[in-house]
Amino acid sequence: MGLHAWPTSLLSSRSTPGDVYAEITCSGWFSTLAWQSYQNLEGFYANYGPGPGTINFGRPNWRLPSQKFTPGVDCSVKYLYFLLRKNNSPSGSLYGRIYSSSGGSPNTILAVSSAVSAASLPSTGYSWVRFSFSTPYALSASTSYWASVYSPSSHSTNNIMARIDENACYFQDNHYAKYSDAGVWKTIPNVTSPGTYPHLFFRVLCITDTGSQLLSIADAGNQFFADVTAPASNVNTSPYLFSQNTCLDEILSLMHLGTSNNRMILAKVTPDLILKFYEQPDPSLPTVFMDRNGRFYSRENKPLAPYFPPVGQWAGLIGTDRYVMPFDQARAPSCFVG
Repeated sequence: MGLHAWPTSLLSSRSTPGDVYAEITCSGWFSTLAWQSYQNLEGFYANYGPGPGTINFGRPNWRLPSQKFTPGVDCSVKYLYFLLRKNNSPSGSLYGRIYSSSGGSPNTILAVSSAVSAASLPSTGYSWVRFSFSTPYALSASTSYWASVYSPSSHSTNNIMARIDENACYFQDNHYAKYSDAGVWKTIPNVTSPGTYPHLFFRVLCITDTGSQLLSIADAGNQFFADVTAPASNVNTSPYLFSQNTCLDEILSLMHLGTSNNRMILAKVTPDLILKFYEQPDPSLPTVFMDRNGRFYSRENKPLAPYFPPVGQWAGLIGTDRYVMPFDQARAPSCFVG
């Protein structure tokens, strides 16, 4: 009866004679990051409604429709979007603006986007119009800001229409929209639900360094690591992720995206369980060398043990006829050992 507690495999029940072999594939600590899925809803703030409503701005006493938002993380705004169309034939350009918030209204202009021609807007139907910041503006977590669209031109009939959401579907309940009336900030009237405050149809797209994203994702998926370190990549992308991918999937994607030096980001786990992300070494400076028989040597010409391959290093070629280092490196460049 005691033997029934032992697991039984198909290999142990073979009826034919002969040796039995099993292949076991082992995974390292890095693979444990696949045990946890990852989502991040910060870095992208938007309202798509649905809800009725429009505001006619770029005319006297109706200027600067603005939407309040509060990022949950430190990030930098790269793009603003608003749902717009032109009314008749407006002239000049439109600009996206980021304002600070004070007393529940826009206060100081913090950043201004590049120009968008008012004439380029559709005359029928609304389109998402993008306003780009050539230098992304840094936003602080848990600090409120206002996203605004500004028309320097003012005309009673040739102006701009913006969609607003009178159902107020933006998830931050008290973050309503306002407009400027001769320099005084007022809430936008709600036609379908008087007494309530509408929101704009808008998008705020923020970016962060992928090195900081690696830290956040690894921390979220951490099962065993004592610490996680990562350098700045100087590559910025949106940290917003809404998927069912694992932490490992997202980390590998960022590692392949690489750094501003056009090199991959590599990772290793130390014996004391510290996960370290680092930039791929410079390919022009190989740290190991390989002879014509496929054997690896250190810079000091000492052979490397076969069971310790130089993974994560660049290997140069040595000991081959008609090849002289470093003059022939362009003809036989270093190879990366992955």
